[in-house]
Amino acid sequence: MGSYLIERSKLNNNRLNNKDMSKKVLDESFLYFSLGKEYELYVERGIPLISGSFEDLQYSIHQHFIKDCYKALGIPCLDYIFIHATQLPKDKVSATQPFIKNDISTGILEKDYRQNRIPEFRYNINNFFIDCIFKFDSIKIENRLVNIPNIHSFHLTDPRNINKYADKIEGFRDAGLYMDGIVNPTFFNPQLIIGDHIQYMRKWSPLFAKYKEASDEELKNHFIWCNGQIDKLTDIVLNVKDHYLKFINETLKGNTGKSRRPQKETFDQEAKETKELNTMIETLAFTLLTRIAFYNKCTSKTDIAPFIGIIRTILEDNNKNNLNILYQNAVVDDLILKSDAMSGGILSMKQITKINMAATGKAALAVSASKGAINHKNIYEAIKNVPIAESKDMQKFSELPKAFQEYYKGGANKDGYIDISNYCYCRSV
Repeated sequence: MGSYLIERSKLNNNRLNNKDMSKKVLDESFLYFSLGKEYELYVERGIPLISGSFEDLQYSIHQHFIKDCYKALGIPCLDYIFIHATQLPKDKVSATQPFIKNDISTGILEKDYRQNRIPEFRYNINNFFIDCIFKFDSIKIENRLVNIPNIHSFHLTDPRNINKYADKIEGFRDAGLYMDGIVNPTFFNPQLIIGDHIQYMRKWSPLFAKYKEASDEELKNHFIWCNGQIDKLTDIVLNVKDHYLKFINETLKGNTGKSRRPQKETFDQEAKETKELNTMIETLAFTLLTRIAFYNKCTSKTDIAPFIGIIRTILEDNNKNNLNILYQNAVVDDLILKSDAMSGGILSMKQITKINMAATGKAALAVSASKGAINHKNIYEAIKNVPIAESKDMQKFSELPKAFQEYYKGGANKDGYIDISNYCYCRSV
């Protein structure tokens, strides 16, 4: 299967107004772009990503999967749609044909994107364990931004940019299976220790003051509420997985090679690319369910007390952490509390275990129902000095403000790009 013929000039700054839509959304304008290309803006890959290639499509499906899970939990994020069109014979008229030349790309409402940037950094600590499950460092602002040129006046790095922060999550960079442009083995390897909560809390410790200020009883009630959210995510992941497998195997249509005509009504079920997409979805769902089981047990009634103990240990750690000035004076939401009598979730642990086992056919998720306690101290000792893996943030040196060029001078690569992911220029001295 060849590349989807998406032109770079048609990405990242284009609009689509489909007049065949309902009257309710008749005048709404969509921005359409390649999520893979957005990723490439940050990563020094060595080889360029081809717009519309199988690699681009695979990454986009992965990101849409994660967005749908967050959206189903009610976590605010910009909604994505797949703008998907195939070239029709000349004797037929396509409603989308006059407005889009790409065969498949991601679209978001222009109005939602324009109005999403705000002047203060906000973090909803109630979503913390969901972020841990997806291995998504949502506190790092560039991880939650989608960079569409010609929409916002100034880049995130420009001091003149007052609205630096995303209100709703725009993107999920370095979440799930992907890290730095490739599949991240630390996400799906079942032999590795799960300890993302430790890494995030150590790196961003000032933003977890709500945990530190809360009493043990308040933390207990908060974790009971979190446990209900994690329960819901189990069912969500299974439903989203089924939806995307159906999308891949029954809905997705493509053009092969240089031909603009679809050679098959759907992907060939035996094609290598189809199998890879199916494997990616199955692997992503299985890994998420495994991680859900871990954090479900951490926040279960029987394990809450030792978990609170390790949270206290992490917060009392004397880890030297100079909080980036971008995150100072952050607005952190209050903890949501739930009384013991109202412990929630839509599924019981017995139901969750049954669904997980049926979905995977493996016994790896039995940890969720095991009688053995989690050894939080051992996990803490193994994880506490392991830094969070993250992508580079490659920017064109010549386009950086003069003050930044002075700071980073001499560091650009042969193509004129430089990694500014440490954001040293805006740290307090």
